[in-house]
Amino acid sequence: MKKDPKTKILYRQELRDFMSKRIQEYEKSSSRETSEDAIDDIQEAQPVQATGSEDALKKAEDFL
Repeated sequence: MKKDPKTKILYRQELRDFMSKRIQEYEKSSSRETSEDAIDDIQEAQPVQATGSEDALKKAEDFL
């Protein structure tokens, strides 16, 4: 049983629209999760503590 060419075109258009909508929804949810993850990572980051390398640098400068 052959389908009418117009029916095939309509089906393809509906399918394309449906898939496009799903992709956009996925991209929005994916980018939102990424943003939330980045915020969490920033909040959990530990402050950088000074090390002895600063003292070594100062001593080297004084030596020169």
